[in-house]
Amino acid sequence: MKPVREAPNERYGAQTWLKLDEGADSSSPNLGKPSLPGDAYYMLGHDDQIVAVVPSRDLVIVRLGLTRDNAWDPALDLAPIVQVFTPRS
Repeated sequence: MKPVREAPNERYGAQTWLKLDEGADSSSPNLGKPSLPGDAYYMLGHDDQIVAVVPSRDLVIVRLGLTRDNAWDPALDLAPIVQVFTPRS
């Protein structure tokens, strides 16, 4: 998947977010804390519903919950879940 030319910092393409927001940790290649694998991408919906795909871990995470007061932060909350799953060899 390739970002569109107009996407700031190559973060968006094909109606899919290719990188998390820079607010969490701008030093990592795919951002987030700890950073997500470079092949991760996600679709963000209303009220922070999310579908995150990490091909290198054979992993799809779907979150349908409603969170008030910005208690859910994909950059901070997705990566620890992904880290639990070992990369495929």
